[in-house]
Amino acid sequence: MKKCVIFMLMLIMLFMMASCERESGASGFNSPEAAVIAYLEGLRDSDLDRMINAFALEVYIENYDFEAFLNRVRAYIPMQEVRMPNTNEFVTAMNIESRRASIIDGITFQYISLSDPDFDVSLPITIEEGEAGAFISHLNDNLDALDLLSLEILGFIPPEALIEIYLSEANQNILVYQAVVQGVDELVNCVAVFELDGNRYLLTVEVGNFDGQWYLLQLGGNVSALLGIGWQQQGIIPVESIDDLDLDLEALIISP
Repeated sequence: MKKCVIFMLMLIMLFMMASCERESGASGFNSPEAAVIAYLEGLRDSDLDRMINAFALEVYIENYDFEAFLNRVRAYIPMQEVRMPNTNEFVTAMNIESRRASIIDGITFQYISLSDPDFDVSLPITIEEGEAGAFISHLNDNLDALDLLSLEILGFIPPEALIEIYLSEANQNILVYQAVVQGVDELVNCVAVFELDGNRYLLTVEVGNFDGQWYLLQLGGNVSALLGIGWQQQGIIPVESIDDLDLDLEALIISP
């Protein structure tokens, strides 16, 4: 009997711990930078759950303004991330899982891009008969070669210091629209600088505030588009790729 009681107590404790972890992951962050750091630390530690938890999931779907999106684009796009209004609990659950899947797709494309910068996932790759094994072997070697534990967050660069057009009236109007559609109280773009495997990268992301808590909204986002970063890179670009901006990036970095 005593063993049964102890066992039940252990089950209750495990349930409570799991609940706390879920609540912690969904509670957001005190600053935009903290959300980005949590995401990159999750990548460093190969912790997919931590990376996903840096995003707004349920709160994003709850606040998403489907009508504002349709009024803006004047079209219904079945392949968009949020496909349906939150008609009922079942539909809302599907919207949440659609967003989760979209986030995981973005993380996957980032990882492939980091493991092999020359791999263009936006285009199909023709594989001749009998070459599938060699292709998979090459893919495996690249995917397994990343030393994620070497990832070091160096700091952040203000978007307006990186690209002047960010503060233009036209671009700020775009950000206002995005904030309305996504239902955030405030929307900002962050540019993080990190090193991985001896290479230095920028990571651009959009971050939103829901009721005082910050969450990642999109990988890449507005600054990524302004810099011409391909969608398949999901906001990550090697620093040497933007040398033509003629900026002293080192002097622009603000420590986290």
